[in-house]
Amino acid sequence: MSTVSTVENEALTSAQSHEKNFKGNLYTLDSSKTSMHGKTCLITGATAGIGKATAQSLAQMGAEVVLVGRNREKCITTVESIIENTGNNSVEYLLADLSSQAQINKLAEEFRAQHDRLDVLLNNAGGFFLWRQESVDGIEMTFALNHLNYFLLTNLLLETL
Repeated sequence: MSTVSTVENEALTSAQSHEKNFKGNLYTLDSSKTSMHGKTCLITGATAGIGKATAQSLAQMGAEVVLVGRNREKCITTVESIIENTGNNSVEYLLADLSSQAQINKLAEEFRAQHDRLDVLLNNAGGFFLWRQESVDGIEMTFALNHLNYFLLTNLLLETL
């Protein structure tokens, strides 16, 4: 068998394996093979979409999960749903508008006050804006939320990572 054929067969087998893990539009991890017990994970943009699916998968694997969102009601609903679906009570939330540098600083302070370490930081929050907007700091919103947010939050949490 040629190298190309071997690579093509491995890619096909891998693709078929991944296809079996799709349920609707959500990709699910096989949590029975992976344990995240004793790990603390912080996920931004965790109240919907990829962030929520990832938070649920990490909780299913036994991680302590800290969701970050800007809407208290959505955070509460998401936390309750994840706890109900996974049986993992180690799911909590922190509130922050990640387009605001002051709120990012407060978020990092709150996280460090409540947790000694951080094993996984998933910078997932982001937005798409149809017209130009500025953050409370006077920074173009897309740049503030999709770029500066990640840089600042990661740097503020480096000591716990």
